[in-house]
Amino acid sequence: MWARLNDCSGQITVFLSLLFFLMLGIGFLVFGGMREYAKASMVEEAFDLAGEDILAQYDRPLFDRYHIFLMDPREGADIISDGKNLVESHLSSGGFFTGLESEIGLDASKKALDDNGKELLDQIKRWETCQGIKKLPEILNELQKSLKYGSSEKILPEPGREDTVSSPPASEKPVASEEEKKIRKNWKEWKKVLGSILHSGILLYVVDDQSSISSLQLASRQSLPSGNRWRDRITFRLEDFSITGLPQLKQLCQEGTQSLKNDSLLSSDGYLIPYIFECFTHYKRKDREKDHRLDYEIEYLIGGKTKDKGNLKYVADQMFLMRFLTNYTYALNDPEIKSQADFMALALAGLFGMPEGMEAVSMLLIASLSCGESLLEVRALFSGEKVALIKTRDNWNLTFANAVTKIKDRSEIIRVKKGVNYQQYLALLLVVRSAGRRLLYRMMDIMQCNVSLEEPEFLMKECIFSFSWTGDHSWTPFYRRLIAFGLANEGNYSLHISRTVSYR
Repeated sequence: MWARLNDCSGQITVFLSLLFFLMLGIGFLVFGGMREYAKASMVEEAFDLAGEDILAQYDRPLFDRYHIFLMDPREGADIISDGKNLVESHLSSGGFFTGLESEIGLDASKKALDDNGKELLDQIKRWETCQGIKKLPEILNELQKSLKYGSSEKILPEPGREDTVSSPPASEKPVASEEEKKIRKNWKEWKKVLGSILHSGILLYVVDDQSSISSLQLASRQSLPSGNRWRDRITFRLEDFSITGLPQLKQLCQEGTQSLKNDSLLSSDGYLIPYIFECFTHYKRKDREKDHRLDYEIEYLIGGKTKDKGNLKYVADQMFLMRFLTNYTYALNDPEIKSQADFMALALAGLFGMPEGMEAVSMLLIASLSCGESLLEVRALFSGEKVALIKTRDNWNLTFANAVTKIKDRSEIIRVKKGVNYQQYLALLLVVRSAGRRLLYRMMDIMQCNVSLEEPEFLMKECIFSFSWTGDHSWTPFYRRLIAFGLANEGNYSLHISRTVSYR
């Protein structure tokens, strides 16, 4: 019996020994698997961190000026080499990896100009959201409404069409006063004064010290992002304007209103307006702390001309046109102005050689008075004053009697408590005159030129906001052989990773 027990104990010892080795092998197998899994997780984490580290190399001047995350203009090879070095540096901890090899490739990258700048717009919107999105001034909606004409409103008789106006009987014609006689004598002088101002340019009239106007020019050795991508939708210019060309003003208003309904800042990208005034300079606000290619940057966004003076002239012309629309609308419906114009037209019709066109002459007189009123108001805007949004008898400045004198003397306008200033008119011009993407590309023009003052080779079109890359990583496994199971691994472990990294 004891012999049998001795035989069994030997078998139990062998069994327990085998069981021990089995459990030990399983333990080594689990430990090895967990170790390789941990290695793979560390490689993935290192790959993700490397992508974030690359994006962390955003252009600092661009961010400081415009709060935009874009990576420096770089070649794809730089991203690959930087990524490989960053991955290896993250994994260089005390020999945990043996025989680590990484092959990184760049699949694709998106840049600032891709998708018409959609990602750039999103970044601006996110920054505005963090700041608390500011609403557009309500004054813009009110001013837009004040610029609308009725589709059936008559401006001037169409070419070739005669409007017969029956003159009142001679016995019913009122006797002209001495003041009215003086106005009729000064008509030629009044027309000459207006013609001279319009010919020489509104800017010369509204700015006394012409030497104070910036002479800076938007110069770049590289092509600008905007290029010739867009042209202005509204082609009407002040050079086309005359006090007898009012139908074109109606076209200007209609096209401007239509742009609001289609692809306008007001409808879709309204957050750009406060961003623009936060980050860009204009005639009434100059940045003395940083260098700029242009002093009048917002004026460039509106006008798109390379010189400060050209953009300021363009803005002055457009403000004049908008004020004229408002003033002419009011003057047509003011009984006092209308009656004076009708009376004067009766006397002046013979001077023009068309007594049958008295109505046209009357409207010409109203237009000339509105033109003078607009000149004084634009001058006030450039001087930092406010002008009345809606015209009334209390804030109307000119009469047919004093117009010549006040225009020559550059008189001040009647001050108003509530009104719009130069900056608010700039905001309106941004809305009415510019579609979102064209404005965005002009913004990128200024960004490129200003940042290039610090980084001469800076190009917005090369700036990267996202990239897709892949990595093939391999390393020597911890266990080459598991003798207990008769297993052997002659190769390396490998891991393929694909990521898209973006400023989001």
